[in-house]
Amino acid sequence: MCDYVQEEEWPATAADLDRACCFASGERVLLTSGIHDSFTGIAPGQLLRHLRQLRRQGMTNPVAIGAIPFDTRAPWHLVIPEQWQWIARERLLPACHCQLHGKVCEVTDAAHYQGAVREALQQFSEGQLEKIVLSRAIDVQSAQRTAPSQAYGSLLAQNPGAYVFQVPLPEGETLLGASPELLISRNDMTVVSNPLAGSRPRHAFCEQQAACSDLLQARKDRYEHALVADAVAAALSPFCRELEVPVEPQVIATPTMWHLSTRIEGRLREPSTALELALALHPTPAVCGTPQEEARQAIARLEGYDRHFYSGAVGWMDADGNGEWVVTIRCGMLAGKTLRLYAGAGVVVGSSPEAEWQETAAKLGTMLRAFGLERREPEVAA
Repeated sequence: MCDYVQEEEWPATAADLDRACCFASGERVLLTSGIHDSFTGIAPGQLLRHLRQLRRQGMTNPVAIGAIPFDTRAPWHLVIPEQWQWIARERLLPACHCQLHGKVCEVTDAAHYQGAVREALQQFSEGQLEKIVLSRAIDVQSAQRTAPSQAYGSLLAQNPGAYVFQVPLPEGETLLGASPELLISRNDMTVVSNPLAGSRPRHAFCEQQAACSDLLQARKDRYEHALVADAVAAALSPFCRELEVPVEPQVIATPTMWHLSTRIEGRLREPSTALELALALHPTPAVCGTPQEEARQAIARLEGYDRHFYSGAVGWMDADGNGEWVVTIRCGMLAGKTLRLYAGAGVVVGSSPEAEWQETAAKLGTMLRAFGLERREPEVAA
């Protein structure tokens, strides 16, 4: 039975937490136990009907939670848990941070990545692309197996403002991350999306006001951000009778980055579900590019690896269609002793291959610092 349980009724063990889906939003974490149903792909309306049927059969507040890949034609991983609860975020904070000991190897080296950026810039000059997001990956090879719940606790502690997630996958891997970017939230008829694009690394010696002013005045970053915010607003517009889109972006901070941010709020015309809205938005130009199909093709050709769930969407939906979905960034895939981490950067006219490489390095720092590896220099994989 898929049941909501009271927080005090469910003292989870470390092994329970390793197998749980977790989704932190604000001061609370959605925590699951067991699997009642699982899906590798399902239409939003069909999922809503299934959740409502379970509720009619006596299941208390059924929810679906999981991950959608970058390429939605690939297998998804959504589950309806046997039990779930909202738990105070502080209850999952670890007594000590997770420390990995091993070597960090580049999956995509600097020469390959910067060459891909140069090739993309050539496509801009030919009028084929306006923006593309090019990503890279690194592997952390640890001497010992890392428990997913231990890694999740470290991410939770070091990223208090992020949507911190853990999704166990069927082949023994675990998707982990601390995303700053809300793809969509739906609460009754109110929806919110918070696209981020245009970024700078944070430096300890850099004064906050100067850094924010510099980013707000950067023509390249403002253009990159406008492409994303405009695309999100255009995708939401058919669903909304009211839509508020700020004229100017704000600057938000994560532990390692500054981002241009636009918070878009709307009121729905019809009760479209959180999953339906997420699929209408995904992938945004924040993780793919513009035009979308041309960017997809260029990504497949230039990156040299399969993104899988990186730059997809992670989230949940209940039987009323409410839910939250975030963009799967600042993330990694944990499998035994190997942790693969991902980061990307938006490339537009005026981008520098070296600067985009440095931006991805700063974004990788979110995950590396959670495991005590932020100062490790990656080696080149053989």
